[in-house]
Amino acid sequence: MNLFLSILHGLIGACWLGSIFYSATILNPKTPHLLEGDRAEDFLLKITHGNRRRIIASYCAVLVTGIALLFGKQEHWGNQDWIWINAIKVGFSILYIAVFSYVSWYVYPWRVFASREELPLYRRKNTQLRWMMFLCVAINFILGVICHHVY
Repeated sequence: MNLFLSILHGLIGACWLGSIFYSATILNPKTPHLLEGDRAEDFLLKITHGNRRRIIASYCAVLVTGIALLFGKQEHWGNQDWIWINAIKVGFSILYIAVFSYVSWYVYPWRVFASREELPLYRRKNTQLRWMMFLCVAINFILGVICHHVY
């Protein structure tokens, strides 16, 4: 069962990490070069609209499989390094949730109603926050690999 959970947890995490990376390095930076002005912004807003549920669902899947893995590795609960690594993962997960919530329920609606002059500010802010979310997921992914291989 631990093998199945580890594979499922890693696969969901890898897909999540890859989708954030694709969005940050290809989709968002290249769209304004392919479509001009309002067309680029409209495309990006349409592409991202409705993804909140998918992201929350993927996060819940990672969370549930991660918790199941923690309970499946009770023999490591006495190892301080293992506990610290998992505590750090929890911290980065909380940071991800906070940034995602801010982007999803504050920045995104703000961007939808932004004037043409305000759009560069929102794009910049969105890009910075996207990279912060990517780093949270990447660090958790790396720490998960360390936990799996070292302990």
